[in-house]
Amino acid sequence: MENQIENNTNNEDEISLIDLFAVLIRYRKLIVIGTLVVSFLVGVYLFIVPVLFPSFSGAKYVVSYSIGVDSLPSMLASEFSTGKDNGNYILQLAVSSFTNPQSFSALYREQPIFSRDGKLPDNKVEFNKMVSDFFGKDITIAENKVGGIDIVLEIPVVNEDKVDSFMSAFIAAANKQISDSVLPQLTSVVSVAQQSAIAGANSMKEENIAAMLDLQLLINSANRFLAENVSFVHQVGEPFVVPSAQGRLTKLVIATFAGFFVFVFIAFVLNAIRNVKADPQVSKVISDAWKAGK
Repeated sequence: MENQIENNTNNEDEISLIDLFAVLIRYRKLIVIGTLVVSFLVGVYLFIVPVLFPSFSGAKYVVSYSIGVDSLPSMLASEFSTGKDNGNYILQLAVSSFTNPQSFSALYREQPIFSRDGKLPDNKVEFNKMVSDFFGKDITIAENKVGGIDIVLEIPVVNEDKVDSFMSAFIAAANKQISDSVLPQLTSVVSVAQQSAIAGANSMKEENIAAMLDLQLLINSANRFLAENVSFVHQVGEPFVVPSAQGRLTKLVIATFAGFFVFVFIAFVLNAIRNVKADPQVSKVISDAWKAGK
Protein backbone atom coordinates (compact mmCIF):
# COMPACT_ATOMS: atom_id res chain seq x y z
CA MET A 1 0.00 0.00 0.00
CA GLU A 2 2.82 2.40 0.92
CA ASN A 3 4.62 1.54 -2.32
CA GLN A 4 1.48 2.31 -4.30
CA ILE A 5 1.11 5.73 -2.61
CA GLU A 6 4.80 6.49 -3.24
CA ASN A 7 4.41 5.52 -6.90
CA ASN A 8 1.35 7.73 -7.27
CA THR A 9 3.25 10.66 -5.73
CA ASN A 10 6.16 10.12 -8.10
CA ASN A 11 3.76 9.92 -11.04
CA GLU A 12 2.12 13.20 -9.99
CA ASP A 13 5.51 14.90 -9.72
CA GLU A 14 6.49 13.55 -13.11
CA ILE A 15 3.22 14.70 -14.65
CA SER A 16 3.69 18.16 -13.11
CA LEU A 17 7.14 18.50 -14.65
CA ILE A 18 5.83 17.31 -17.99
CA ASP A 19 3.01 19.86 -17.77
CA LEU A 20 5.51 22.61 -17.09
CA PHE A 21 7.63 21.63 -20.08
CA ALA A 22 4.51 21.33 -22.18
CA VAL A 23 3.60 24.94 -21.38
CA LEU A 24 7.07 26.11 -22.36
CA ILE A 25 6.95 24.15 -25.59
CA ARG A 26 3.41 25.30 -26.44
CA TYR A 27 4.37 28.98 -26.03
CA ARG A 28 7.96 28.67 -27.25
CA LYS A 29 7.46 31.18 -30.05
CA LEU A 30 6.07 33.79 -27.66
CA ILE A 31 8.95 33.28 -25.23
CA VAL A 32 11.73 33.24 -27.83
CA ILE A 33 10.42 36.06 -30.00
CA GLY A 34 9.45 38.19 -27.00
CA THR A 35 12.88 37.75 -25.42
CA LEU A 36 14.62 38.62 -28.70
CA VAL A 37 12.46 41.73 -29.14
CA VAL A 38 13.31 42.91 -25.61
CA SER A 39 17.03 42.27 -26.21
CA PHE A 40 16.90 44.12 -29.54
CA LEU A 41 15.11 47.16 -28.11
CA VAL A 42 17.41 47.36 -25.09
CA GLY A 43 20.44 46.94 -27.36
CA VAL A 44 19.24 49.79 -29.57
CA TYR A 45 18.70 51.99 -26.53
CA LEU A 46 22.11 51.20 -25.05
CA PHE A 47 24.31 51.12 -28.16
CA ILE A 48 22.56 52.94 -31.04
CA VAL A 49 20.59 55.81 -29.47
CA PRO A 50 23.67 57.32 -27.72
CA VAL A 51 25.43 57.51 -31.11
CA LEU A 52 22.51 59.04 -33.01
CA PHE A 53 21.26 61.30 -30.20
CA PRO A 54 24.12 62.28 -27.86
CA SER A 55 21.83 64.50 -25.78
CA PHE A 56 19.87 61.38 -24.72
CA SER A 57 23.00 59.44 -23.96
CA GLY A 58 23.68 58.29 -20.43
CA ALA A 59 27.39 58.08 -21.22
CA LYS A 60 29.76 59.96 -18.96
CA TYR A 61 33.40 60.99 -18.87
CA VAL A 62 35.63 60.77 -15.82
CA VAL A 63 37.80 63.91 -15.86
CA SER A 64 40.74 64.11 -13.44
CA TYR A 65 42.45 67.38 -12.57
CA SER A 66 45.69 67.78 -10.65
CA ILE A 67 45.77 70.96 -8.56
CA GLY A 68 49.05 72.39 -7.34
CA VAL A 69 49.14 74.18 -4.00
CA ASP A 70 51.65 77.04 -3.66
CA SER A 71 53.45 77.28 -0.35
CA LEU A 72 54.20 80.29 1.78
CA PRO A 73 57.83 81.25 2.38
CA SER A 74 59.17 79.05 5.18
CA MET A 75 60.09 82.13 7.21
CA LEU A 76 56.41 83.10 7.42
CA ALA A 77 55.06 79.70 8.39
CA SER A 78 55.88 79.97 12.09
CA GLU A 79 54.05 83.28 12.30
CA PHE A 80 50.66 81.67 11.84
CA SER A 81 48.76 80.96 15.00
CA THR A 82 47.79 77.46 13.85
CA GLY A 83 51.24 76.14 14.64
CA LYS A 84 50.98 73.90 11.58
CA ASP A 85 53.72 73.67 9.06
CA ASN A 86 53.48 75.79 5.94
CA GLY A 87 52.51 73.14 3.41
CA ASN A 88 49.82 71.43 5.48
CA TYR A 89 48.25 74.71 6.53
CA ILE A 90 47.74 76.03 3.01
CA LEU A 91 46.78 72.55 1.76
CA GLN A 92 44.07 72.24 4.41
CA LEU A 93 42.75 75.66 3.49
CA ALA A 94 42.65 74.60 -0.17
CA VAL A 95 40.80 71.36 0.55
CA SER A 96 38.35 73.23 2.76
CA SER A 97 37.77 75.79 0.01
CA PHE A 98 37.17 73.19 -2.69
CA THR A 99 34.75 71.23 -0.50
CA ASN A 100 32.81 74.27 0.68
CA PRO A 101 29.18 73.55 -0.32
CA GLN A 102 28.12 77.20 -0.19
CA SER A 103 30.67 78.40 -2.72
CA PHE A 104 30.19 75.29 -4.84
CA SER A 105 26.42 75.77 -5.01
CA ALA A 106 26.85 79.38 -6.16
CA LEU A 107 29.21 78.22 -8.89
CA TYR A 108 26.96 75.32 -9.90
CA ARG A 109 23.98 77.62 -10.42
CA GLU A 110 26.00 79.39 -13.09
CA GLN A 111 27.46 76.22 -14.62
CA PRO A 112 25.41 73.04 -13.91
CA ILE A 113 28.17 70.74 -15.11
CA PHE A 114 26.52 67.51 -13.92
CA SER A 115 23.16 68.18 -15.58
CA ARG A 116 22.51 66.98 -19.13
CA ASP A 117 19.77 69.52 -19.82
CA GLY A 118 20.96 72.33 -17.54
CA LYS A 119 17.76 72.26 -15.48
CA LEU A 120 17.94 72.91 -11.73
CA PRO A 121 15.40 72.40 -8.93
CA ASP A 122 13.34 75.50 -8.18
CA ASN A 123 13.13 74.62 -4.51
CA LYS A 124 16.17 75.87 -2.56
CA VAL A 125 16.20 72.91 -0.18
CA GLU A 126 16.09 70.42 -3.06
CA PHE A 127 18.88 72.28 -4.82
CA ASN A 128 21.10 72.26 -1.72
CA LYS A 129 20.40 68.55 -1.18
CA MET A 130 21.37 67.86 -4.80
CA VAL A 131 24.62 69.81 -4.43
CA SER A 132 25.49 67.97 -1.20
CA ASP A 133 24.95 64.63 -2.93
CA PHE A 134 27.49 65.53 -5.63
CA PHE A 135 30.43 65.26 -3.22
CA GLY A 136 31.82 61.76 -3.08
CA LYS A 137 29.64 60.67 -6.00
CA ASP A 138 29.99 62.94 -9.03
CA ILE A 139 32.98 64.81 -7.66
CA THR A 140 35.77 63.58 -5.39
CA ILE A 141 38.42 65.80 -3.84
CA ALA A 142 41.45 64.37 -2.08
CA GLU A 143 45.01 65.28 -1.18
CA ASN A 144 47.69 63.56 -3.26
CA LYS A 145 51.17 62.36 -2.35
CA VAL A 146 52.98 65.39 -3.75
CA GLY A 147 51.27 67.98 -1.59
CA GLY A 148 48.57 68.88 -4.08
CA ILE A 149 44.91 68.03 -4.64
CA ASP A 150 43.28 65.62 -7.07
CA ILE A 151 39.79 66.57 -8.26
CA VAL A 152 37.83 63.97 -10.22
CA LEU A 153 34.52 64.81 -11.90
CA GLU A 154 32.12 62.40 -13.58
CA ILE A 155 30.21 64.47 -16.14
CA PRO A 156 27.78 63.73 -18.98
CA VAL A 157 29.46 63.49 -22.37
CA VAL A 158 27.40 66.44 -23.63
CA ASN A 159 29.18 68.70 -21.10
CA GLU A 160 32.68 67.79 -22.21
CA ASP A 161 33.36 71.26 -23.66
CA LYS A 162 32.17 72.99 -20.47
CA VAL A 163 34.26 71.24 -17.84
CA ASP A 164 37.42 73.34 -18.31
CA SER A 165 35.46 76.56 -17.85
CA PHE A 166 33.85 75.13 -14.74
CA MET A 167 37.22 74.14 -13.26
CA SER A 168 38.71 77.56 -14.00
CA ALA A 169 35.90 79.19 -12.05
CA PHE A 170 36.21 76.54 -9.31
CA ILE A 171 39.93 77.24 -8.88
CA ALA A 172 39.37 81.01 -8.93
CA ALA A 173 36.74 80.71 -6.19
CA ALA A 174 39.09 78.59 -4.07
CA ASN A 175 41.90 81.09 -4.57
CA LYS A 176 39.68 83.92 -3.37
CA GLN A 177 38.68 82.03 -0.22
CA ILE A 178 42.29 81.17 0.61
CA SER A 179 43.45 84.72 -0.08
CA ASP A 180 40.70 86.16 2.10
CA SER A 181 41.97 83.98 4.94
CA VAL A 182 45.75 84.19 4.49
CA LEU A 183 46.47 87.69 3.19
CA PRO A 184 45.03 89.56 6.21
CA GLN A 185 47.22 87.40 8.44
CA LEU A 186 50.28 88.20 6.35
CA THR A 187 49.48 91.90 6.48
CA SER A 188 49.18 91.64 10.25
CA VAL A 189 52.53 89.82 10.43
CA VAL A 190 54.21 92.62 8.47
CA SER A 191 52.62 95.29 10.68
CA VAL A 192 53.73 93.63 13.93
CA ALA A 193 57.22 93.02 12.56
CA GLN A 194 57.58 96.66 11.50
CA GLN A 195 56.52 97.90 14.93
CA SER A 196 58.97 95.54 16.59
CA ALA A 197 61.76 96.70 14.24
CA ILE A 198 61.06 100.35 15.07
CA ALA A 199 61.11 99.60 18.77
CA GLY A 200 64.38 97.71 18.41
CA ALA A 201 65.94 100.53 16.39
CA ASN A 202 65.39 102.93 19.28
CA SER A 203 67.45 100.69 21.49
CA MET A 204 70.61 99.74 19.62
CA LYS A 205 71.67 97.11 22.08
CA GLU A 206 73.86 94.33 20.82
CA GLU A 207 71.32 91.62 21.64
CA ASN A 208 68.68 93.41 19.52
CA ILE A 209 70.72 93.56 16.33
CA ALA A 210 70.22 89.90 15.39
CA ALA A 211 66.51 90.13 16.17
CA MET A 212 66.19 93.24 14.01
CA LEU A 213 67.89 91.48 11.11
CA ASP A 214 65.45 88.57 11.42
CA LEU A 215 62.53 90.96 11.51
CA GLN A 216 63.75 92.75 8.42
CA LEU A 217 64.15 89.46 6.58
CA LEU A 218 60.63 88.51 7.64
CA ILE A 219 59.22 91.84 6.42
CA ASN A 220 61.03 91.57 3.10
CA SER A 221 59.86 88.00 2.59
CA ALA A 222 56.23 88.88 3.35
CA ASN A 223 56.30 91.96 1.12
CA ARG A 224 57.74 89.98 -1.79
CA PHE A 225 55.08 87.32 -1.38
CA LEU A 226 52.27 89.88 -1.19
CA ALA A 227 53.60 91.64 -4.28
CA GLU A 228 54.34 88.59 -6.43
CA ASN A 229 52.03 85.77 -5.44
CA VAL A 230 48.51 86.21 -6.83
CA SER A 231 47.28 82.63 -6.36
CA PHE A 232 47.60 79.72 -3.97
CA VAL A 233 46.15 76.93 -6.14
CA HIS A 234 46.51 76.29 -9.85
CA GLN A 235 45.90 73.56 -12.38
CA VAL A 236 48.89 71.35 -13.12
CA GLY A 237 49.07 69.97 -16.66
CA GLU A 238 46.14 68.86 -18.77
CA PRO A 239 43.12 66.99 -17.38
CA PHE A 240 43.02 63.21 -17.80
CA VAL A 241 39.80 62.11 -19.51
CA VAL A 242 38.48 58.53 -19.76
CA PRO A 243 35.01 57.13 -20.50
CA SER A 244 33.05 56.15 -17.44
CA ALA A 245 32.25 52.46 -17.15
CA GLN A 246 28.64 52.12 -18.25
CA GLY A 247 28.20 48.36 -17.97
CA ARG A 248 26.11 48.30 -21.15
CA LEU A 249 26.80 44.64 -21.88
CA THR A 250 25.87 43.68 -18.32
CA LYS A 251 22.66 45.68 -18.61
CA LEU A 252 21.85 43.93 -21.90
CA VAL A 253 22.34 40.48 -20.35
CA ILE A 254 20.20 41.41 -17.35
CA ALA A 255 17.47 42.80 -19.62
CA THR A 256 17.54 39.62 -21.75
CA PHE A 257 17.08 37.34 -18.74
CA ALA A 258 14.41 39.62 -17.31
CA GLY A 259 12.55 39.55 -20.63
CA PHE A 260 12.83 35.75 -20.76
CA PHE A 261 11.34 35.28 -17.29
CA VAL A 262 8.58 37.83 -17.96
CA PHE A 263 7.48 35.98 -21.10
CA VAL A 264 7.69 32.62 -19.31
CA PHE A 265 5.35 34.08 -16.70
CA ILE A 266 3.04 35.37 -19.44
CA ALA A 267 3.07 31.90 -21.02
CA PHE A 268 1.89 30.28 -17.78
CA VAL A 269 -0.79 32.95 -17.37
CA LEU A 270 -2.05 32.33 -20.90
CA ASN A 271 -1.97 28.58 -20.28
CA ALA A 272 -3.98 29.01 -17.09
CA ILE A 273 -6.57 31.10 -18.94
CA ARG A 274 -6.70 28.46 -21.65
CA ASN A 275 -7.31 25.71 -19.07
CA VAL A 276 -10.02 27.73 -17.35
CA LYS A 277 -11.84 28.29 -20.63
CA ALA A 278 -11.60 24.59 -21.44
CA ASP A 279 -13.26 23.60 -18.12
CA PRO A 280 -16.90 24.80 -17.97
CA GLN A 281 -17.17 24.13 -14.26
CA VAL A 282 -14.10 26.21 -13.39
CA SER A 283 -15.24 28.93 -15.81
CA LYS A 284 -18.59 29.08 -14.05
CA VAL A 285 -16.97 29.37 -10.61
CA ILE A 286 -14.76 32.24 -11.77
CA SER A 287 -17.65 33.93 -13.56
CA ASP A 288 -19.82 33.75 -10.45
CA ALA A 289 -16.97 35.14 -8.31
CA TRP A 290 -16.49 37.99 -10.76
CA LYS A 291 -20.18 38.87 -10.69
CA ALA A 292 -20.28 38.65 -6.91
CA GLY A 293 -17.42 41.10 -6.64
CA LYS A 294 -19.15 43.86 -8.62
